[in-house]
Amino acid sequence: RETAVREIYEEIGLEVTDATELEFLWTAVSSGAGETKHGAYHDNELQDVYLLERSGLDLSAVERNTEVCDVRAEDIATVRDAIAAGDTAYVAHAAPYMQRFFQILMDRYGNVGPDTAGEDCLRIVATDYGSHVD
Repeated sequence: RETAVREIYEEIGLEVTDATELEFLWTAVSSGAGETKHGAYHDNELQDVYLLERSGLDLSAVERNTEVCDVRAEDIATVRDAIAAGDTAYVAHAAPYMQRFFQILMDRYGNVGPDTAGEDCLRIVATDYGSHVD
């Protein structure tokens, strides 16, 4: 959890003062391979996925940087459909991860978005890139 708290602050400037605010959702197994200028790589990870809910946020005050270029309130189905269509404005994960993630959100909130939750509602999912599995 501490890594997730640090990542949230580093990536969007949102301070989480109590790590217990993060609700653990599940641990995702991730595997990837590719090539960099240093050669081929194979990466296996366990990623702990947490949910942080905040209301009353001024979205214009959320930091944008080299890792996060935009933060906005959108309904869950719009984001899900945009990722499924390959919209590069969003960061996609493997299909099983995305299916589980959006199923959890839809089961919990329905299709909550700006029209139903208000512009000040922001739900942030933080991934704690923890242990590597080789």
